[in-house]
Amino acid sequence: MSKPALASAGLVLFSFQWQAYLWPLLIAPAPNYTLAPIALADFQGAFTTDFAAIFAGSALLTVIPAVVIISLQRFFTESVATVGIKG
Repeated sequence: MSKPALASAGLVLFSFQWQAYLWPLLIAPAPNYTLAPIALADFQGAFTTDFAAIFAGSALLTVIPAVVIISLQRFFTESVATVGIKG
């Protein structure tokens, strides 16, 4: 009975953590350990910006959460549908 609620909470948590910028920036011990949002922000230089690389990276970073959300969508809709039902 709690499976849809846990999957829904995990889905929301994954979505928020995937977009995190500040925490990975602070916790990374070396520049070799940068995560995707930080690497995407590094494409912007001081005087030039490579917009093609930023847009390609943004599109690539959107694919993984989209696949996770689509694969777990039935749990999310099931948890929302059973919120008002007394058991």
